[in-house]
Amino acid sequence: MALISFHRIEDSRDLYFERARELYESAFPVFERRSVEQLKQVLNHPFFHAEIVEKDQKFTGILFWWQLGSFRFIEHFAIIPEMRGKGIGKQGLSNMIQKQHTPIILEVEPERSSPDAIRRIAFYKKSGFHLNQYPYFQPPYHPGNKPIPLQIMSYPDPINPFEFPQIVREIHQQVYQV
Repeated sequence: MALISFHRIEDSRDLYFERARELYESAFPVFERRSVEQLKQVLNHPFFHAEIVEKDQKFTGILFWWQLGSFRFIEHFAIIPEMRGKGIGKQGLSNMIQKQHTPIILEVEPERSSPDAIRRIAFYKKSGFHLNQYPYFQPPYHPGNKPIPLQIMSYPDPINPFEFPQIVREIHQQVYQV
């Protein structure tokens, strides 16, 4: 099995920053991501981790995540198109899960929104994530945009209704600064 590893990008002068930025911009629509300037600024945040995923020491993807209170929050995760479907995303996610034994939270488009959303949710479910059925809106990344209706997935357990508002508050305050 090929070796999957991570390399943290700590500032925009990192050799991998441009490759990570290109994948980030091609994998996520503008309303679901930060501007380049916002991304450069957030690299300095102590809770934010911009990591590239490498297979056999070759760039294969990005994993942008936050260490928040009692959980980790995956903000963006993408594998380069030519390497999708080869188990790299699964291995990368598995490595992240094994790094620490703290819960992981992430946002996904609702199942009804597209075939890609259905595929993405199935991918995370196969890795042990639970799709929580609470109403959730992602705050906009850009002024003037509207909040986006999404769903929250969690690992290793579903989120109980008492924890959910606290988790959302922490994500909104730390990640989206609202």
